[in-house]
Amino acid sequence: MTGDARELIAVPRPLKSAEFQILFQGKSVVADWTDCLASAHNAMVDAWDALTASPDEESARQYQLRGDEAYRDHQGKRLPQWEYKFSDGGRILYLLDAEPVRNAKGRQTYAGRVIVVEASPGHPKHTERIKGPRKSPGRR
Repeated sequence: MTGDARELIAVPRPLKSAEFQILFQGKSVVADWTDCLASAHNAMVDAWDALTASPDEESARQYQLRGDEAYRDHQGKRLPQWEYKFSDGGRILYLLDAEPVRNAKGRQTYAGRVIVVEASPGHPKHTERIKGPRKSPGRR
């Protein structure tokens, strides 16, 4: 046998403190995310990268919802609700909490939190009923 017979250990991807932490709102969202990952793996990896790096950057794929869906209450805060299109029909709905996350020593560990409230391989019907003009990317 040639080479090193020691165990190989996977190294987790290091995170920058400027990245956002992604959290799932409940076990059903974790299951839905897993289903989306199984059906559109590469697109979901791209979504993860976008949501950790720049969850508030508007584009044709990613934007804050409008009307009654623009904000949602979460743990005593009113947070903006965003949508990310990871495929033609697939959507991720998330809340954006831009308050920095700090560890027990007060050091910033994340720039904020992305709270995934829905992941769906199809377009969520409740967001189709939103009324009002769509703002162009980059304008709020």
